[in-house]
Amino acid sequence: MWSRENEYVPIQGKVICEGAVEQWLSHLLVSMRDSIRYQLEEAFQSHGEHTRTQWLSQYPSQAVQVVTQIFWTNQVTNAFDRFDSGIDTALKECLEHLQTAIDDLVKLVTQPKLSSNDRQKLTSLIILGVHNRYGYYIDYARSV
Repeated sequence: MWSRENEYVPIQGKVICEGAVEQWLSHLLVSMRDSIRYQLEEAFQSHGEHTRTQWLSQYPSQAVQVVTQIFWTNQVTNAFDRFDSGIDTALKECLEHLQTAIDDLVKLVTQPKLSSNDRQKLTSLIILGVHNRYGYYIDYARSV
């Protein structure tokens, strides 16, 4: 499958486009969903195994964004759990880590050898990171 942004996701399985169009389109849709699910699982499993730039370039934008959000949610949840268990610095440490992650993405997006797709992925992740940080900061300010 090719996206509008020219990202390629290989179709999992085989779809035979013969017979009634309603049937093979339905099979194609199921195969497309399975392919995206496979990419999500692969991206999730390999998160942290490579450098951020390598990981970003291996997976489509949708998978990168979803997996990034999953790890962000876990990190923030853990920070609030640690804070609730009496570690007063947990929320501040998490906020600092969120800012460092944004700063790292900004450094990556300025690299001249990035493909346009990777640059677009990074830009999307920066926007998500800033919005996430802002939402987290509101909760942080209420909790401190």
